[in-house]
Amino acid sequence: MMIRRITALSFGAVLALSAGSAFADDHEGGGEEAGGEESSGAAAASTSGEASASVEGLPDSKGDFGKSGQIAISSDFELSLESRSSKPPQGDAGDSRLTIAIAPALDYFVTDGVSVGGQIAFWRASQGDDSMQMIGIGPRVGYNLGLTETISLWPKVGVRYAMLSTKADVGGTTVESDGSKLTLQAHVPLLIHPAKHFFIGIGPTFEMDLMSKVEDNDGNKDTAFGLASVVGGWF
Repeated sequence: MMIRRITALSFGAVLALSAGSAFADDHEGGGEEAGGEESSGAAAASTSGEASASVEGLPDSKGDFGKSGQIAISSDFELSLESRSSKPPQGDAGDSRLTIAIAPALDYFVTDGVSVGGQIAFWRASQGDDSMQMIGIGPRVGYNLGLTETISLWPKVGVRYAMLSTKADVGGTTVESDGSKLTLQAHVPLLIHPAKHFFIGIGPTFEMDLMSKVEDNDGNKDTAFGLASVVGGWF
């Protein structure tokens, strides 16, 4: 900028010798105005460059999954079969215990990465004449972060309201009871996308009962940690 101003002053001096000092003053003022316009342009370009750099500096979510408008359908599934041998002195064999749990869910990505959805859960365990089952439903929200083109992290948090029923044989008499629970849930699965529109994953889970009722009385409030798998697809 100093070089431009010196050049303008020198040029103004030459014009003053040939055409008069008034014309030289006007030209010098014009040179400073042009210099001001160049300075403003440079400042605007610098501001634009800084804004562009700040946007480019944000982390990008990789992969195709988790884009705005997508719908994901998934399910947490567990099936276990175990045989418990509890032999009394009479030598009777123990009953087999069967546990089934399935929790289909639907999530919609309202914007890139951010999902809202809901889940229906069914759980049943039976052993001999005793049984317990649970049916629940609840909303959840999540955020998918694409780590690579085929791996992403999709943490979700929600609440579930569930109705429970139990049936037990107590001294030859069948005793039935009903209850309900409101549970806070969190699941942080690491997903692998082996093919487009399909994913599988596993991650830690956390559940904590906020409310528990059994036959209108306060029931036990459970807190649980564990691992859960998930399989699903999207379109």
